[in-house]
Amino acid sequence: MRYTQPLDDLLGSQARLRILRYLCTVGGEHTGRGIARAIGMGETPTHRALKALADTLIVLYRNEHHALVERGLRPLFAAERAQQDAAIADLLAEVDVPVDAALVYSSVARGEDTWHSDLDVLLVTSTADDARRAAERIWQRDGDLIQRYGLISVRALSRDELAERVRRGERWLVEALRDGVVVRGTSPQCAQRGQTVA
Repeated sequence: MRYTQPLDDLLGSQARLRILRYLCTVGGEHTGRGIARAIGMGETPTHRALKALADTLIVLYRNEHHALVERGLRPLFAAERAQQDAAIADLLAEVDVPVDAALVYSSVARGEDTWHSDLDVLLVTSTADDARRAAERIWQRDGDLIQRYGLISVRALSRDELAERVRRGERWLVEALRDGVVVRGTSPQCAQRGQTVA
């Protein structure tokens, strides 16, 4: 067991990182073939990475209780999964106006985000005044949010303005509503079907 900076070896390879993320997120026992399929990698590179992980004793047959897994990797990947939810929660707390819906759209919603992506969020409010106040609050607090989460691009629209822009066929908005993920409240399409997201 390497005691000085073991994460260099564990997280220094994209293949090993993807395997560890998967195993720490899903838990349980898996075959190499099943892991390869789940993470979208070929079997040969997956088996090579699993062998390297087995050499570190982090991944063992029928063992997920290694100290680095329990105290380091599992909490690390849990924090990674919770980052978007935390960003949205902080964003809505900063807005401090009633929001009918919050949608994440663009590359993050499609799972195609890169290090250069921002978190695109559409806020839908009941009134134009609430949308204006939400935009002002975000503008005032933008620096704090960037320091905590990176760039978050927020557009705030009232339901009436949103409907009008959809009627005009604004491409970004049509795509946001089609591909976006409702993270709070009720989307305009869901409102017609009576569906909500907590």
